[in-house]
This record gives sequence, structure tokens and C-alpha cells, in this order.
Amino acid sequence: MSEDTNDFDDILNRAGTDLPDEAALYPNGTFRLRCAAVAEGSFQTKEGRTIKTVSFGYAVGEPGEDVDQDEWSEVAQDVTGQRIWKRYSLSNSAEIAAFKRDIAAHGIDPNAEGTVLGEQARACKGHEVTGTLVRNFYKTKDGTERRENKITRLQAVA
Repeated sequence: MSEDTNDFDDILNRAGTDLPDEAALYPNGTFRLRCAAVAEGSFQTKEGRTIKTVSFGYAVGEPGEDVDQDEWSEVAQDVTGQRIWKRYSLSNSAEIAAFKRDIAAHGIDPNAEGTVLGEQARACKGHEVTGTLVRNFYKTKDGTERRENKITRLQAVA
């Protein structure tokens, strides 16, 4: 979106055809991320089973040295303020291990005595990590093509 389309009232007074159908994407690479939200939710599988989830919502900050600066300058204004979510289903040992590892990246001990994992996850809110963002392209069940950013790795801020 160009600079003149970022005004809230201006956007509401435009036809949908004058505005983008897809969100701009962050370039691939590492970014500083601040955990802005921790949310519990669920989704339905094709078989009708409900899978409960916990998600971390991140505000994206400064890009790392591995981010293409030309690409960053092209999209920086359009992606500012977008949240990137990382979701865990905790449905198997790999998911649980990744969840615990990512809590630890926030500087929170997931194995601290006298605490439970949900409490440790909620304590991540407000903490910063370094995250690797990649562009993910996929098709939905109905064949619609989608694009999104995905967090592939979290690390403690050095």
C-alpha cells in the first residue's frame, strides 16, 4: 500500500477494488520479535476432531543483517504493525518439545519448579526473541492460493 492509503478514514472511504487483496509479506530472514499476545484457541480437522492450540503473537521489529535491505525498504511501510503468529497444538512430543524450547528462548524456564507450562507460556508476553521469518505459499482446500509469513525458528536475543 502506498503512503496515502494508510489513513484509516481514507481506507474506509475507498472501494475494495482500490485496495490490496493480500497482505504485504516480510522478507525472509531474522527479525527481532516482541511477544505481544499469548492466546488459546482451537480448530476443526477434516474428520471433525477439535484440536486445541496455544499461539504466540509477535510484533516484528528491526531486521537482521541477513535480510535483503532493498526488499526490506520496498515493504517496510506496508508490513509495519502486522502481527506474526506461531501456533502449537501440543498434540505430540515434537510439538511439546518445540513449545518448551520456544518458551526458553523468551528467557522463561519451562521446567521451573512450582509452575505449570501454561503459566510459563503466558509469562512470555512482553519478552523479545530473534525469529527467522520465511514466506510460505500454499493452497487452501478450495484451491485458493495463500501467502503468509511463518516463523521457523526462535532464539534468545543475544
